[in-house]
Amino acid sequence: MASFLFGIPTGGNIDRNANFAAQNLNQAWYIQDDWKITRKLTLTFGLRWEHEGATTERYNRSVSGYDFTTPSPIATQVKTNYAKVFSNPSLGKAFNNTVFYTLGTLVVLIPIPLILAAFLDSGRVVKQTVFRVALFLPALTSLVVVSVLFRIVLAKDGLLNAALGEAGVPHNAWLEASNLSIPAMIIVAAWRWTGINIIYFSSGLVNVPRDLYEAAALDGASAWRTFRSITLPMIQPTVLFVIVLSIIGGFQLFVEPYLLWSFGNSPGNGGLSVALLIYKTAFNNFNFGQASAMGVLLALVILVVSVIQFRLFGGRRFER
Repeated sequence: MASFLFGIPTGGNIDRNANFAAQNLNQAWYIQDDWKITRKLTLTFGLRWEHEGATTERYNRSVSGYDFTTPSPIATQVKTNYAKVFSNPSLGKAFNNTVFYTLGTLVVLIPIPLILAAFLDSGRVVKQTVFRVALFLPALTSLVVVSVLFRIVLAKDGLLNAALGEAGVPHNAWLEASNLSIPAMIIVAAWRWTGINIIYFSSGLVNVPRDLYEAAALDGASAWRTFRSITLPMIQPTVLFVIVLSIIGGFQLFVEPYLLWSFGNSPGNGGLSVALLIYKTAFNNFNFGQASAMGVLLALVILVVSVIQFRLFGGRRFER
């Protein structure tokens, strides 16, 4: 059986191979120049080339997917790849999971670290540095180690269910039920990122003038009134910064579901994220054009959400 190198047979009948090479020689410069351009466009705009011949079948299954004999028009492949992306039944599930996970992390990783940072900054805590270091340590832990650790913690007979059982809460199959996949990943995110968000908020609280708090105390303002009228407006840029980082991190969700479930194969695709779907499309199904198209769409979604946030909150203060 003849073998192939760059779509040209290298074994078998020598005369036939020479004729094959001669027939394609007049296309050599076209192929070379076209390849330089389309190789970059494949990664940028989600292009992919397909073929119908058996000659280049093996090569077309390789990384580039480029057809050396009949390259398809660029515009046609752009439409084809994006059409296939929007018709992919898994995309809607992955997008919904990503949005719910991002919203869940915002609910947990904005108010809780902000309250803890304000409490640490109030002066009522002894040895604040020790607490900050202890809370920051999970952020320094490798995500691989964190995911393996939480596969043990979130197991049906794991530590979390044991602790909940002491409080009378029935055991949950955190990693076996589709509807608990997102809460499980939010738990991992809360443990890992609470400390670093506390550091962010603490850096903003340091810049709040202390005489404002003293004036509020003289006016008899309560702790909540002081927090709402002084602290929140003064640290608005920091809050916006943390929100943007959290949204970008949420939409980039990949390592947690990939390691919590073997190769990201969560039950009922409950832990499937857009980034994980891009990975599976590219490296499991070898549809690099569709994967690139998904990547472009994901980047556009993050860009639009970030611009909306800056438009809504970037130019004004919170209500006092």
